[in-house]
Amino acid sequence: MDWSKTESYGYELPEYLIAKSPADPRDSSRLMVLRRNPSAQESWIEHHHFYDLPKLLPAGALLVANRSKVIPARFRGVRVQDSGEPGGRIEVLLLRALDASELLWEVVMASSGKQRAGFKVRLQDAEGVLAPILGHVDSILSTSEQGVLVMRFDRNPIDSGLGELPLPSYISEGNAPKAHDLDRYQTVYAKERGSAAAPTAGLHFTDRTFTDLKARGIDFETLLLHVGLGTFRPVQTADIAKHSMHEEHFEVSEALSLKIASAKREKRPICAVGTTSVRALESSYLKDSQTIRVGQQSTKAYFYPGSDVFHVVDVMLTNFHLPKSSLIMLVSAFLGPDKTKQAYEIAVREKYRFYSYGDAMLIL
Repeated sequence: MDWSKTESYGYELPEYLIAKSPADPRDSSRLMVLRRNPSAQESWIEHHHFYDLPKLLPAGALLVANRSKVIPARFRGVRVQDSGEPGGRIEVLLLRALDASELLWEVVMASSGKQRAGFKVRLQDAEGVLAPILGHVDSILSTSEQGVLVMRFDRNPIDSGLGELPLPSYISEGNAPKAHDLDRYQTVYAKERGSAAAPTAGLHFTDRTFTDLKARGIDFETLLLHVGLGTFRPVQTADIAKHSMHEEHFEVSEALSLKIASAKREKRPICAVGTTSVRALESSYLKDSQTIRVGQQSTKAYFYPGSDVFHVVDVMLTNFHLPKSSLIMLVSAFLGPDKTKQAYEIAVREKYRFYSYGDAMLIL
């Protein structure tokens, strides 16, 4: 298998294994446990449930999760013609606010006409009624961010009541979110709003999980990375090394930096909850001082087999990802591509549920 080729990261997945709704309760999801370096007495793969997580992690481990909250980032509307009359349909996905007032945004757009600077759009409510709010496309960004526009709104689009939760198409199938999605497509510890997709590895946590983690002396801390195009943009190059990540912004607190430093000194493992946490932790690592940079930062970090080593993360908790995605390549870099491929084949055979609402894997 040539692991430098995107094609090598594909796999066959029956439609019925794509999770269209979340497990109930959250922590009843299945959990595949994978050991990178098992002892002679250990199996490299085991099957559990997420509520087993606290007893599977080493005592003293530090869990680091992404506390970003998903925003109602998907908007439908129409172009405004020069005459002021409504024109062709558009769909806008907010990616990142560029100002404190949240009026200026990076967006991606699907429209029936050519995307160009200067045109206006008018949004509509859930019933399709046009609302008195305009978006004005200011400019098109550099070619390295192809397809990303800058849009200025007349008022804060998040607070307008016109946006929808941006569920993946394999969940919503083009329909509006269901009532349970408004709660279940958020982690229980989500705080600051800003993500265009959920950090899905955290969707399995419950109050019971945190009680059991605390009882076993396992610490929990968060960082902030608003999930955007960098996380879910597909890899479209034949050679994986030629893929470019969209820039995502994140923040690391001094408290987290100190906890990581303490864990490393005491040889306690760092467990990243989700690929966004992995990217933020590894991007903030300072090789010279072997510490974690504090404050607001940005990353275009892209992990794939042979690209880099992991300096901070010892254990990874993640979901089962789309074929040929940068996420499955990151997992392959951490676990090894051969074991990753085998694990996915076993997951299909054992009828694990896949993608955002699906089951999880713990890589030790």
